[in-house]
Amino acid sequence: MRFIVTIGERELEVEATPSNPGVLVSRGAERVPVRLEGVPGSKIYTLHVGDQTFRVALIPDPSPTAGVRGVLVSWRGYEFPVKVERAVTRRYRVLLRKQPQAHRAPHIHTITSHMPGLIAQIFITEGQRVEAGDRLWLLEAMKMENEVRAPVAGVIEKLYIQSGTPVEKDQPICTIREGDAP
Repeated sequence: MRFIVTIGERELEVEATPSNPGVLVSRGAERVPVRLEGVPGSKIYTLHVGDQTFRVALIPDPSPTAGVRGVLVSWRGYEFPVKVERAVTRRYRVLLRKQPQAHRAPHIHTITSHMPGLIAQIFITEGQRVEAGDRLWLLEAMKMENEVRAPVAGVIEKLYIQSGTPVEKDQPICTIREGDAP
């Protein structure tokens, strides 16, 4: 599995493969076995990286970010903030940060006439909240009245017609902003 490991300001993309014991960490062609030994409940650990051994204290990050695990590694009086995040999670988070409007944009539904006819009666107004299944208008066609209902819950954003308006098939009648936002 690929991870982004941030140590202070430095970022490394690594791949961790389970190994016995510990994990095998790969960065490019370099492959290093890594193992962490400690006593449960203690903050002192022995960190084995390749053929080197370090005694470290690990202090959990008091303010973790979603999807990012962090610790403060203390070694010989030096402190290193370390964060580990799955690479796929990082790519997704960066994409959302770059395109926040695409992620947060409300979904607008344009409701059109399903056949030509005459709008006999309108049951909605602009700015009105509707639930899925609420009556929107009556469409008179071929001496029959067809009741049109809301396909989604939301707020009527725009109403393009009035009672008595003749309409064509696929003509926009109103738009509904899905959700609660006006």
